[in-house]
Amino acid sequence: MNTELKTFKMDYIVNIRPVDAPEGAVDQLVVGAFDEDHARNNIQRMLDRGVRSLEGPVEYMIESVSTPGSDGYAEPVELHNRPTVYIGSSYIV
Repeated sequence: MNTELKTFKMDYIVNIRPVDAPEGAVDQLVVGAFDEDHARNNIQRMLDRGVRSLEGPVEYMIESVSTPGSDGYAEPVELHNRPTVYIGSSYIV
C-alpha cells in the first residue's frame, strides 16, 4: 500500500461485546481506517481469528462503529464485570 494513503485514514471507534452480553455492554477498539466499512472489516477479521480469556475462548461481535466527529464519539463506556480478554496482542480490560 502506498504510505501516502495512510494519511487519509481516521480513527474509528468500534464497539464490540461478547455475544451473550447485554446490548450496550461494550468494549471499545480504535482502528485507523478510510471509512466505517473499512473499520468494521478490520475488526471483524481480528475477531474471526479468536478472542481468548483466562477461562477460554469468547465469541465477540461488533455492536456499532463510531465515525470521527459523530455524536457520542469517544464517550466513555460503562464498566462491566467481565474477565480481561485479548485479541492478538491487544488487551481489553
